[in-house]
Amino acid sequence: MFLTALAAVFPSLLLLWYFHSRDVYPEPPRVLWTTFGLGLLTIIPTLLFSMPILMALESRADQNPYVLGFAKAFVTAAMPEEFFKLAVLWLYCVKHEAFDEPMDGIVYGVSVSLGFATLENILFVASGGLSLAITRALTAVPGHACLGAIMGYYVGQARFRPSNERRLYLLAYLVPVMLHGLYNFPLLSLAHVEETASATTVSLLIALAVFALGTETALALKLVGSLRKKQLRQKAETQRLSRRKLLEETPVQDDVAHHTAYGWIFTVIGGVATTFGGMLTLGLTLALLFDPPAKQDMASFFLVASIIGFLPLMVGIVLFWFGIQELNKGSESEENQ
Repeated sequence: MFLTALAAVFPSLLLLWYFHSRDVYPEPPRVLWTTFGLGLLTIIPTLLFSMPILMALESRADQNPYVLGFAKAFVTAAMPEEFFKLAVLWLYCVKHEAFDEPMDGIVYGVSVSLGFATLENILFVASGGLSLAITRALTAVPGHACLGAIMGYYVGQARFRPSNERRLYLLAYLVPVMLHGLYNFPLLSLAHVEETASATTVSLLIALAVFALGTETALALKLVGSLRKKQLRQKAETQRLSRRKLLEETPVQDDVAHHTAYGWIFTVIGGVATTFGGMLTLGLTLALLFDPPAKQDMASFFLVASIIGFLPLMVGIVLFWFGIQELNKGSESEENQ
């Protein structure tokens, strides 16, 4: 149970680290973690809104499975979840003095979204076990982070473009809702028709979910990259006289593709190694505390714990950090060419 909970938490922390590190001017930790905590609390009003509707839908056993899947995906999940996340951004983050540039919207959007995703993930995997935790770590949790980045992008634009504020806030809500619902709909429908659906129907539903997840991921990364380029241009311009010029720091011939490719490879491998190494390390630590081995086996225990737990954890952290640095170098090199 404890390892399952860790598997639900580690992906959120790594994703938060990634998005926070992509910000040229990182946000104050206190504001970041407050936003994360408020995101975690949004699960309460979400459940209060969605549970009565969900119970009413479940009572209709004769309901068309696709209509039921659509209603669950949009009415009981996407719409309330994204609404309360947006409420946190609007009522707390936007009004905070630390929110002083458009990129902040993405960072805080990811924070509130991952706060919600962390608690939701713990609740889901508590009954589904470690296999579900691993599956959601690769799908639902990154999906929540990307939806938060998309929402935060539009909120950041609205914050500094008041003339289009209403339209941008509307997009901040509708775009994540549509992508969120499009991802949930085939999976929730599949849960109702899996035993009777043909292989073609199952394949199409899964393909639709993969398409939605891929779309929100690509869009989030594109928006982050776009705002980071603007930050780098501003930094090069405003600090040209007081600090070393960015154009001189990074050679023009620097290989952008090299940095980007290695960055993604090391970030993904490091994230996986950190998640599993951290889970095993903490699990073995608990085993040592509550069910210690005999004295003659202690040396072997620590050797095994170091090899399968602590070593992957440390290597994973280093690889993840190195990957982020390479991604940042890649974007800086691209901007300076």
